Amino acid sequence: MRTTLRLSALALAAAAFVAPVGGFALSLTTLGRVVPSVRDAAKDRLIDTVAGAGSEAEVLKRFRELEAANPTAATLASPKLNGPWRLVWTTSKAIAGASRAKPLRPAEAPLQFLDNVELRAKNEECVKPLGKNLPIGLRYSVEASLKPKPSKKGVFVQFEKFRLGPLTFKAPSEFRGELDTTYLDDEIRLSRGDKGNAFILLRDGDARADELWEAFSSTL
Repeated sequence: MRTTLRLSALALAAAAFVAPVGGFALSLTTLGRVVPSVRDAAKDRLIDTVAGAGSEAEVLKRFRELEAANPTAATLASPKLNGPWRLVWTTSKAIAGASRAKPLRPAEAPLQFLDNVELRAKNEECVKPLGKNLPIGLRYSVEASLKPKPSKKGVFVQFEKFRLGPLTFKAPSEFRGELDTTYLDDEIRLSRGDKGNAFILLRDGDARADELWEAFSSTL
């Protein structure tokens, strides 16, 4: 149980570690701004590539295209950042649970809650070892405090508390990282980690989230 908890906690912790990487510019612009239709097309290509179980290289290509069309300059201060998000794709195999037996992988798109006013974050995932269609499951979560970075696009993350079902554990002080948001609109958020990983998240409530997570999981 202790080994399982530690692996799950590490995976959850890593999910919030992100840092910026340079993208490339889209050529279709108006007065220095990306034309909305171009942005929407880039977003559709990214979602379609994930839905089609595209390779990591293919998804990252579309990821960079959408990053280059980011409509939100100071993403950390934007109210759009707040609330629950669903992780639908990541380059982190640990977070995706690739090394775990299939029944112990996230049964649905993992949740991430962000609050840029109180500077708090929470990551949560649910495993259903008895079957995805059953209402019985076990939830893991980790809570963290955030400190703004000078870039105005990200935060330093200090993890504070882990939960495994009804059990609570204090996080070691060395569990820390960074979170940068490189694209943000009303529907989708792109993030990059200081561990070099990329993350695609949809606003919670988007019916596509679990389908995209399942498509991504099929590639592991």
